[in-house]
Amino acid sequence: MKSNLPKTKQSSSFSNTESFPNYLITSQPNITKVTATWWFIIILLIQTLLIVMIPLPALVTHLTGKTVILKAVPVDPYNLLRGYSMTLDYDISNINTLQKLPGWQQLIQQNANWQTGMNLYVILQQHKSDSKIMPAPWKSIGVTSKRPSSLPSNQVALKGHYSHGSVNFGLDTYYIPEEQQQQINQDLFHAQQARQEKAQAIVVEIKVNPQGKAVPVSMWVGNTSNQGKTLRKYRF
Repeated sequence: MKSNLPKTKQSSSFSNTESFPNYLITSQPNITKVTATWWFIIILLIQTLLIVMIPLPALVTHLTGKTVILKAVPVDPYNLLRGYSMTLDYDISNINTLQKLPGWQQLIQQNANWQTGMNLYVILQQHKSDSKIMPAPWKSIGVTSKRPSSLPSNQVALKGHYSHGSVNFGLDTYYIPEEQQQQINQDLFHAQQARQEKAQAIVVEIKVNPQGKAVPVSMWVGNTSNQGKTLRKYRF
């Protein structure tokens, strides 16, 4: 006699001879493999995100920061390029220059014990250029230990930190492509001659964000060779 009861369908995932707990045990390696793959993808995404985020603040400053011009000189005129890098110095990095600015005495009173890494802000003001080809460096008009809450549109507060008798703004070392080394070295040599003649020879264009941090953009080098006065611009 045939039974009219419907037949129960067997699961396609495991057979009658294999219990469900045993099925979970046998499938565990596949689950572990999928989980490991997802963890690898997550870790890779995090590492990629960190790599992208490291230069992001500098990129934002480069795109949105205020343009400022600084007067610069090579640190060692007899060894202008060291390998693939060039080191520049600025008037505002010199403590003797900062001592003459308004706000210096208050800065000393507020920070009696100078320590390496101590932050300060140099107030710079835009200056009209007498040259038609080279932009004029901004003039330092003050110094303070705290970032000003508001400044006129023609002024900016540049953040630096005290280190071994001078102030570092993170703008002193630049890496030069190998194909440009010879030309830059020659231009800097002639710029040293212009400096001895009290001519404006090297200026650096930077971008400064509202927090006072800066990134370099380009450099103008004046050339006073026998062929006359010329100007060459290099981008960083």
